[in-house]
Amino acid sequence: NLTVIAVLHDLNLASMYSDQVILMDRGEIFQKGTAEEVLTKENIKKVFDADVLVSPSPVINKPHIYSKSRGFFQKTREKLHIVCGGGSGSDLIHELHHKGYKLNVCVLNQGDLDWKTAREYGLEMVEESPFKEISRESYQENLNNIKASDAIIICPTYFSNSNIDNLAVLEEPSLADKTVYVIEDGNYKERDFTDGKASAILGRILKRKNCKKGLFNEDNFGL
Repeated sequence: NLTVIAVLHDLNLASMYSDQVILMDRGEIFQKGTAEEVLTKENIKKVFDADVLVSPSPVINKPHIYSKSRGFFQKTREKLHIVCGGGSGSDLIHELHHKGYKLNVCVLNQGDLDWKTAREYGLEMVEESPFKEISRESYQENLNNIKASDAIIICPTYFSNSNIDNLAVLEEPSLADKTVYVIEDGNYKERDFTDGKASAILGRILKRKNCKKGLFNEDNFGL
């Protein structure tokens, strides 16, 4: 039976812990309501004159604000292909985009959390209808995008029969020389809903000499 009033400058902290949010502008109430109602990219643009991406956090399903600034580090010669889905790649997309990397993502179903993030950033990706398996045309388009990339990053995503080709495509002979970074938390078999097919593919990829694994760190991955 307590009410806590906090004055915060961290919008993500406000979103995470607040039942109601009051957005102030020059000492006046600009808008009040839930985090979803108040912390929109339009409101943040008007109050802070900042271009942001607002996307539901895959952890708590509340608005999470990402800066759309590309930062001071321009590494436009590197182009990275990201295998993700279900929100597993959103934070990474934000971080790498902010540091100036060129990015494209795998085949994603429309409405997926990472699909929304990739669309907000205007990234190259191949789209499929919700719950639809990857078509042969999408597979080939995705393969062409990977060929044009300098390296591949595999996020800790769940694999089912609808998206396993995002992993299987990496075994194409034309991609054998591509460096692969696997963001690994040790639980990839628990995220496999393909009767072991995805785990087998990932196991072979992990044995490649040009594969690096571990929790993501830009320096550790050599990017």
